[in-house]
Amino acid sequence: SSPDSAFLYRELAAVERRKGDVDPAIGHLRQAVALDATDAASLVQIGDLLEARGDLPGAAKAYADALAIEPSPQLEGKIEAVRARVELARLPAEYRAIDDAPQLTRGDLAALIGVRLAPLLQTNVRRDAVVITDLRTHWAATWIMMVARAGVMDPFDNHAFQPRTLVRRIDLAQTVARLLVRVAALKPARAKAWEGARGRFGDLAAGHLAFPAASAAVASGVLTVGADGRFQPTKAVSGAEAVEAIRRLEVLADLPSPPNVAR
Repeated sequence: SSPDSAFLYRELAAVERRKGDVDPAIGHLRQAVALDATDAASLVQIGDLLEARGDLPGAAKAYADALAIEPSPQLEGKIEAVRARVELARLPAEYRAIDDAPQLTRGDLAALIGVRLAPLLQTNVRRDAVVITDLRTHWAATWIMMVARAGVMDPFDNHAFQPRTLVRRIDLAQTVARLLVRVAALKPARAKAWEGARGRFGDLAAGHLAFPAASAAVASGVLTVGADGRFQPTKAVSGAEAVEAIRRLEVLADLPSPPNVAR
């Protein structure tokens, strides 16, 4: 009875949403927007429906159109979250599986650092060529070369990176310590918490080659020790533990953290 009323199309969309009929609901909402170009609320609903069914580019556009009409921090947050999901969806399945991995590999760790901490790798890149001989078919080859050129993770003396080798806590500590040097360059005041730290571990002597790295990693809060004060240097690192360490480095460096971490 009132075909030119955007309000009624929004009401029809609400009815369809309650019934679970997504396509008709989106159609009604689009009609409401066609009749009222300032209808940001309908655009947001379109974005919500498209996001729920996995059309992330469509959802991002709907949110962006709504933001252009009515700017708000909530909409900006929706857009950032959708864009992050789009970027994560483009990453290999192996990367998205890291969070649930019971044991982390060197290739996994390189990928996490390359994706999540790229701004920390963009300075002090090695000018000499880095030769790595065992990456031709590995899914994380791009990120492995990135961290190797940055000097954050090194190949072995035989030029092999061994991307499938498991990462122990002491290995992670040494990598974290190198990243903390880069964080300190950005946030020198925060570096006071870990520079020159001398930890006390029940299972890692002060004379151990990796003792300074473990001390810095723990003093910075990136890694933790158990209630008994043991560092457990030879314990294999899980994907979740590595993801949490990377998240803490992001916080220290004031880098944005995407939702759902590695997944």
